Amino acid sequence: MINPSCSGFGIITASRQDTTETLRQIAVHNATYREICSQNEGTP
Repeated sequence: MINPSCSGFGIITASRQDTTETLRQIAVHNATYREICSQNEGTP
């Protein structure tokens, strides 16, 4: 079953200007996204 939440979100890429805290938040988001949406086809 496809989680409809996955269609509105995706992997975030970091920028060189991102702070350490922003990088941490990106890592948490991406890990959460992968965990929730890993069953969807085409998920990175």
